[in-house]
Formats: sequence, structure tokens, C-alpha cells
Amino acid sequence: PEPAPRPKVAAAGPSVADLMRAGGRAAGRGDFTAAVTSYEAAMDADPKNFEAAIQLGWAYVELARNGDAIAIFGKAARMRPGAAEPHYGLGLAYQEAGQKASARAEYEKFIELEPDGRDTNEVKALLRRME
Repeated sequence: PEPAPRPKVAAAGPSVADLMRAGGRAAGRGDFTAAVTSYEAAMDADPKNFEAAIQLGWAYVELARNGDAIAIFGKAARMRPGAAEPHYGLGLAYQEAGQKASARAEYEKFIELEPDGRDTNEVKALLRRME
């Protein structure tokens, strides 16, 4: 008798690391639509991936998808409550969406969490310009 046919195994898709690299390459060449596609796929594969959430948020900001940026940066802030970067992204997205009070609150939270960070002076300048 012939052996039973072996079931076909579906080829595995790209790994989260591959998706993150593809997103980074796309963002590096200014193709934020492709970056979003890669980072969204990474988030689908690993919904708790903080770095994927952050990079997806920045790509949304670049595309002026402020509502999406607010949602994903909010998720990132809930993933790591002590992380400052989601608050920077939230501040920018809120500011672009015309929600100045929310932007100010997020910028202030960023400064509270990272008073001496590499982006702190930029965030302080953004706050001053809002006055």
C-alpha cells in the first residue's frame, strides 16, 4: 500500500522581527504607508509588542492619521506605564488633531517621566509654542 499523502504545511509568514525590519526600511525611505502595513502586521502577530506599537504610532503621525496614532500610542502607554515615548507621540497627535489641552497634558507627562531625555528639550519647545 502507498503511504498516506502528507498534509501540506502552510509556509510560515514573516517573523515579527522581519516585519519590524521591513517597516523600518520603508519608514527610512519615506514610505510610511508601507511602514504602516508592516507594523500593523507585526502588531497582529504580537499584539503586546511595545516597539511595534511605538513605530506604528510614528508612522501614523507621518501620515496625519491622528486618530489611529492616538489609539496606538495610548495602547503603548498602557503596555508600559513608565515609558515616556508614547506620551510624546500622543502629544503630537493630539496637537495635530487640534486637541491642545490633551496635547499639553501628554507633553507634561513626557517631561515628568523623562526630565533629562534626548527629546525633552524639543517637547519643552513644543509646549512653549502652544502658549
